[in-house]
Amino acid sequence: MIVPYRIIEQADLIVFEPRQGLTADDYRDTWNDVLANPLFRKGMRTLTILAEGSMTGVTREAIAEGGKHLFRILGKRGEGKTAFAAPSDFEYGMARMIQIIADGVVPFDVGVFRNLGEALEWLDVETEAMAG
Repeated sequence: MIVPYRIIEQADLIVFEPRQGLTADDYRDTWNDVLANPLFRKGMRTLTILAEGSMTGVTREAIAEGGKHLFRILGKRGEGKTAFAAPSDFEYGMARMIQIIADGVVPFDVGVFRNLGEALEWLDVETEAMAG
């Protein structure tokens, strides 16, 4: 299943809004769809908005497989910053785990924040861009 996403071209941003039970296949299929999207440009920043329950059912294996796929597409994805907005404790903890695994391994910065405003500020994206 492809994770709901939108590309905000004027902000150079891809926004992901996963639902409950994200799998490695979902991650792979979503990125394959993004890379084929005509609005995608290499190096775009990404923002993943993790609503409460959106990481429920995500396994260590899914995170590991997602990481392997990320390395396969790095040349196409580019080095745009990646932020997670995760207000609930569980989703925040899962996103921090991803951040720790990625630290020093991927060629882009990963930030985890409790609210959308902080994530957008870190990404240097105006809040108004989210309305587009």
